Amino acid sequence: MKDFNPNAPANPNSGIFGLPYNSNESEVILIQVPWDATASHKTKTALAPAAILSASKQVDLFHYKFGNLYSRGIYLESINSEIKKIKNKTSKVSAKNRTQLNQLTTKLEKIIYLDVKKILKEGKIPGIIGGDHSVSLGAIKACSDEKEIGVLQFDAHADLRKSFDGIKHSHASIMFNVINESKIINLTQIGVREFCQEEFDFIKSNNKIKTYFDRELFNRKSEGESWRTISAEIINNLPEYLYISLDIDFFDIKLCPNTGTPVPGGLDYNEFLYFVESVATVKKIIGFDLVEVSPNPVNQLDESIGARALYELCLCALKSKSLNSNNYRD
Repeated sequence: MKDFNPNAPANPNSGIFGLPYNSNESEVILIQVPWDATASHKTKTALAPAAILSASKQVDLFHYKFGNLYSRGIYLESINSEIKKIKNKTSKVSAKNRTQLNQLTTKLEKIIYLDVKKILKEGKIPGIIGGDHSVSLGAIKACSDEKEIGVLQFDAHADLRKSFDGIKHSHASIMFNVINESKIINLTQIGVREFCQEEFDFIKSNNKIKTYFDRELFNRKSEGESWRTISAEIINNLPEYLYISLDIDFFDIKLCPNTGTPVPGGLDYNEFLYFVESVATVKKIIGFDLVEVSPNPVNQLDESIGARALYELCLCALKSKSLNSNNYRD
């Protein structure tokens, strides 16, 4: 620790973002979930945790708005051995064996749930690094058992299908399952621009869901509304405690061209920064995830953007935690 220089290149043997902190010294604990068994197109997201860890060593630690907030500690746990076992089992499951795959996704959810519960019990902030979007469910369930939370979803897709291709806990069904299986009080979706009619009808019929469609946001900005005004409107309607779920395909596809299901449109990275940093000053982020990053071996763009978005989520969570006394437990 005494030899740590935040201005120097990261030590190759250091932790995520080149930080020297262990789990006891850290307020944010990150969980790796290298899982893409429910992916429906490209299937590289299981490689994301390792790629993001590598890319994170290139992130400058000093933050324009939050300064040296990283000094409160960010720690990446080793991959849970039980998660490794389940991942290995999926390689032996036939693509047509949906029953067995559904059983494995349920087991994975329970493992993540218990890991997140443990982190919350210690008064720390859990963050999940996926993996496809299905990995969020266990974490959200655990956080919603802890507090009355809302979920803030940044995503190109609604992810509200009852199931997808015979998989109940699919990446395309994550928010449907969150609505029906967790204790969240509401779901706020930002940037959604691709959905089926079933999902659209579900949004319109469920008073727990508020969706800010990408086209709607674009139209409002085109007609003269500022992002500041729009952001304030959304944030004012969020509950006190939040779980943030960031699907990398939320962004303009030039920032994540290798993601599994890219969709034209999307918000700019600076708009995301402005929004989440504004959230962090008035709401309390109890947990978060980053999902659907597909590493790009050619230019490392996707994992580079992913690492920086993850760092932003970590710092925003730390900033928001200071709004409460010591931790999120009563």
